[in-house]
Amino acid sequence: MEQKKICLVYNTSKYLYLHRNALLRTLIEKKYMVYVIAPFDNYSNKLKTQGARLINLHIDRKGMNLFRELYLCYNIFQAYRRIKPDIIHHFTIKPIIYGSIVGWLLGVSSIVNSMNGLGNYWSQNRWKQSIIMFLYKFALYDKNIKCIFQNVDDMNIFLSKSIILPKESIVIESCGIDLIYFNSSKYKTKLKKNRPFRFLFLSRMLFDKGLNELYLASLELYKDKIDFEIILAGEIDPGNPLSAKEDWLETISVTKPVKWVGFIEDTPKLIFDSDVIILPSYREGFSQSLLEALAMSRPIITTDVPGCREFINGNGYLVQPKDITGLKIAMQNIMSSKDKLIKMGRRSRELAIKYDSVSINARTIACY
Repeated sequence: MEQKKICLVYNTSKYLYLHRNALLRTLIEKKYMVYVIAPFDNYSNKLKTQGARLINLHIDRKGMNLFRELYLCYNIFQAYRRIKPDIIHHFTIKPIIYGSIVGWLLGVSSIVNSMNGLGNYWSQNRWKQSIIMFLYKFALYDKNIKCIFQNVDDMNIFLSKSIILPKESIVIESCGIDLIYFNSSKYKTKLKKNRPFRFLFLSRMLFDKGLNELYLASLELYKDKIDFEIILAGEIDPGNPLSAKEDWLETISVTKPVKWVGFIEDTPKLIFDSDVIILPSYREGFSQSLLEALAMSRPIITTDVPGCREFINGNGYLVQPKDITGLKIAMQNIMSSKDKLIKMGRRSRELAIKYDSVSINARTIACY
């Protein structure tokens, strides 16, 4: 039997590795010939050593220059024509739009798109939104194209605007989580001596993740002489117009209680060394950092918005987006009882079970 060829197309190799590596490994175990089409970075070799074939794809994530976009489409076309894939799985907005158009022009029989949130384009002005919606509809409204959403709200927006076909749309919450790798029981519990109560903000440093609201709420709470700290763990994103600047992050880290530590590779240990995970985001697809918090048995404070509210069920607090006072109160409440924290942490682990990467990847591959 001839090996099926599948292309995984992403706007960075790094985030494909961090969020979809289990899917890649599963496909290779199932004897698929896997091509990763993404910009080369420090994670490309990690993908290659696992058996993926790599093709470099330069993507300008900052904007939409006509000539660069046409060149990107041409490079995708060249890659697909050379590989002749049986299946294409796109992630992120430009690969989804351009890759889908090129895929159906070349007659690829199975095109799958993972719509992991609406992206910052949806927070732009109406003119830009209209262009994006038009491109989405042009690219996706086809019976051979399947769209996987991570929450029902996002799918309903696309359905209400007739961008996608109902029969070709499905919700699969999350990218999945490795419950063995993300497991607090493998760490030895230590008494948390000589450090204050620790909140962890685990994300790219984007303002639409509620970064500034968290900073302002922490300053208000610190005035009450409560001993705590906020660890901001993640990198700036120069390709995103909503990214914080490095000098701003360094400035707010000078005095307590906020400290930016940048990107940390060992995410499970980082979460284990924290008391509560906090993400006051404006909107998510299905937050991977909150999923990791569930698996690591940590309580959560997040916002009552799509992609975040799904994580709270007896294991933390929901606040309204951009509500600095509500965020401060939730932080104060969650620090008030050690027994409450332990119960919330146990509940988080219980909630994580349904997102095991084995079952999530099985459902994803069934879409092929």
